[in-house]
Amino acid sequence: MRQRCHSLIALSIIAAIIVSGCSSARKDNPSATPAPLPKLAADTITQATNYGGALLGQIGALNSMMGRYQALLENPRLGERDWQLLVNSQNLAIDLAYEGISSLTPPEPLKEFHAAAVNAAGNCLAARKTVQAAIDAVNANQLGQAAQQAERCVSTMKQVESELRAIAANNNITLTELPLTGALEQQTPASSSTGAVGTVKETANLRAGPGTNYNKVGGLQKGASASVIGRNEAGDWFVVQTQDIPQAWIAAFLVDGVSDVQSLPVVRAPP
Repeated sequence: MRQRCHSLIALSIIAAIIVSGCSSARKDNPSATPAPLPKLAADTITQATNYGGALLGQIGALNSMMGRYQALLENPRLGERDWQLLVNSQNLAIDLAYEGISSLTPPEPLKEFHAAAVNAAGNCLAARKTVQAAIDAVNANQLGQAAQQAERCVSTMKQVESELRAIAANNNITLTELPLTGALEQQTPASSSTGAVGTVKETANLRAGPGTNYNKVGGLQKGASASVIGRNEAGDWFVVQTQDIPQAWIAAFLVDGVSDVQSLPVVRAPP
């Protein structure tokens, strides 16, 4: 009788472990048991369409950035200035994309989905932080960890995109990709200009944020052109884009050709 009780206890423990393992697996891999796709009310379709297009644009931009990031991590050159400048420029772009995704406002039925999207993008931010730690410590082993985080970021963002498209199809929504620049704190009127081509008045540094305390991510020679795609709230720093650098900051007084600074979208400074 005692032996039978022991056997029953053992079976109970095994069953509990199996149930616990299944529950844990669902948490680690939510796609294993997909939740029903939300059916949106008519009065949320417009908001969902705008949200979905904006998120799709951010996902596309982030995936493109991470592709370049992975290429840099595959051929690391710790200690080499040119490689580090390229990494720094991608770090800035990743920060802005993450902030851009975080700042989107989903309709109420998609808040849980949006939280999952922000969490997935967090893998990209984790990779960026690990790379920066590796550069600071000149530690090549940490770059291997960052490469794994970058791969996880790409994988999870593809899952988010797939689910977003499924939600759109389930609600007869046509998604149009709307690229965004960073985390916009205010939107300008549709009729206003949201960008300009500026000319650098003298050789200037490009930085990871609006201030000389941020890392240098590149530079522009006197007379060079750059697309001015945003500003800080004060308007004394611009976000620019060049052929080689997706996004960087430059002091506004160094740039000519931007006649309507207030029409530029405000971009939050990276952490």
